[in-house]
Amino acid sequence: MRVIAVGCAEAGVLAAFLLTGASEAVGTDIKQLRLESGQTVALTLQFSLRLVPQDILRQEIPSG
Repeated sequence: MRVIAVGCAEAGVLAAFLLTGASEAVGTDIKQLRLESGQTVALTLQFSLRLVPQDILRQEIPSG
């Protein structure tokens, strides 16, 4: 299962999906500081997450 979360904050929900078998997790949030906190936790727990700073209302959503 692949999961994407818009407005993921510190990626806690994404971590839960990874714990229950998700193969890939991608999150986006408007606040860079929250993503940095999430990435620190992910590294500590050895989770593989891709966290992208994004304002989905004002920026084009990147592909890939």
